[in-house]
Amino acid sequence: MRRYALLLAFLLFIGVCYAQKPTREVRRIEIEPSIGWNNIIVLGAEARYNFCRPWDIGVKVSMDWDGNQCCVVSDYNIEIGQAATIFCGAGVGAAHVTNLDEREVDDGCLLESQSCLYFMPRVGLEFFRHVRLTVSCNAYNFKAYVPTITLGVAIGGGKKKPKE
Repeated sequence: MRRYALLLAFLLFIGVCYAQKPTREVRRIEIEPSIGWNNIIVLGAEARYNFCRPWDIGVKVSMDWDGNQCCVVSDYNIEIGQAATIFCGAGVGAAHVTNLDEREVDDGCLLESQSCLYFMPRVGLEFFRHVRLTVSCNAYNFKAYVPTITLGVAIGGGKKKPKE
């Protein structure tokens, strides 16, 4: 049932995408340190490249009690006003897992200190072009799911100043 709900949400976002302006004048590079919560504190950092259109792509690294993660991320940004933007996207990469509970997961990769596939769909709000509130689901080998909420501050990015 969760898969269908996520698919429906994604399709609704695609419909909204066509109503957006074809270009946005934003600064190209931004770096976002973040802190979050998924039953424990999560620390992370992300570097992104903003395209002319509302897509961005970057690299995210994070660590928590379960281990550390590194992935390539991409987001689609939907402007909903002067001060807020909705974004949705995903990340795919690798994780080094140390503390996932083997009683909950029947996967040899996740039992001890192992590396495994890491997938992270996410959705969030960006306020004032710099403060980002994100809800994501960290999936390890598509068998262990850990929902996470993070708050980050994008350094760089934002609108370009008009040329004179």
